[in-house]
Amino acid sequence: MIGIRVALWSNAQMIRILCLLLFFATNVAAKDVQSEISRALHGYTTYSESVEILARLEKQMPYENALDDAQVMAFKCWFSNPSTPNGISEYKQFLETAKPVIHQANNLNLIQDLAVCEANQEYTQGNYQTALEHLKPIINTPSLNEITSSKKLSIIALAHIVLNRIQLAKGNYQEAFDSAKTAYQLFEKAGNDYEKALALKEIADIHIALYNYELAIEQLQRAKLALTKFNEQEQYKVTDQLAYAYEEKGDLIKAVELYESIKQDVRRFESDNGYAYILIKLTELNIKLNSLSQAESYLTELNTLSVTDSWILTLYNFTKSEWYLATAQLQAALSFHEKITAGQQQSWPKSLKERYLNLTSQLAAATGDTSLQIASQQQLIALIKDKQQAIANNTLISARLNFNYEQQILEISRLEHESKLQ
Repeated sequence: MIGIRVALWSNAQMIRILCLLLFFATNVAAKDVQSEISRALHGYTTYSESVEILARLEKQMPYENALDDAQVMAFKCWFSNPSTPNGISEYKQFLETAKPVIHQANNLNLIQDLAVCEANQEYTQGNYQTALEHLKPIINTPSLNEITSSKKLSIIALAHIVLNRIQLAKGNYQEAFDSAKTAYQLFEKAGNDYEKALALKEIADIHIALYNYELAIEQLQRAKLALTKFNEQEQYKVTDQLAYAYEEKGDLIKAVELYESIKQDVRRFESDNGYAYILIKLTELNIKLNSLSQAESYLTELNTLSVTDSWILTLYNFTKSEWYLATAQLQAALSFHEKITAGQQQSWPKSLKERYLNLTSQLAAATGDTSLQIASQQQLIALIKDKQQAIANNTLISARLNFNYEQQILEISRLEHESKLQ
């Protein structure tokens, strides 16, 4: 479920769903609706295949059974992308159509499924309190230990995943961890191996936010192993996250190796925007490693793409400015720096603000602008001091999140049991 229900590759919300062979008749009978949707939600179809499933299911509405119409509407919600004004408008129109259909079917699971999707869409827009209101009735489900329905358990687990993301965004690390851990355990009880593996990525995100990259890498490696029986798309997504963890840790060579390993898969499955992201990362890291000829080869390929995503364009401008500075082409470096400065800096994460101040300081030094150099360096020092204090505090917090140890005990027990059976 979560695979198709979460933000994906670039800034725009994407859907985590992966692949087996697409296999269905030209006309989908009503009795096949649930099985087709289930295949997508359990990681057995690529994104494009899932979009095709949705299109075929929608085309044949209305079905004889109102429950099938409701299932299609609940499924469609996770394809909404309220990251732009048009996307928000389309999403609101969808809800006006979907809610009556789903409520008419009078199926509590589908009603709650839609509520969790709404919570996730509100979360992606930064409306945390509204998202929490959607989640509360599901999170507070009574007699949780008595629930045996796999579908019901997965919906509650999904709600905890969204709650985890909200808490992480608010800096409530312990609460985020508790929610992610609960989700993992519920997915495990539900027998949902796909979502259970994806929950490990959520836990890794918490450790990355807490600057504990070793624990993050360990969780991501386990997630990658668990996802091997699903599809290539999920493999490169977890590898991308793993590369980022190594990059933040400071192991740039390993990060380059991992980004390079998924380059071809990204080209096959993603748009120019998604592929541009990988090329930008490879260029940036090679500039840092002073491998300028290698960086230039990635830039050459990057210049052949049609990039439209505003966030990718921001990263592109950063990388171009850094490249021209590294190759002593000062005017070109300044030109791209001006494009960066004109951007939406208030929405940048701290890591990008630090990168901007560092670049500004270097360019000011190269042009002899002493006042700008001093001002940017003072801001940079303040930012780094805050980061150092956060690292000291948050690494201690991360060390106390002992899911890692508990998970190892469970894995050892499972392996010992399998060994005895063999």
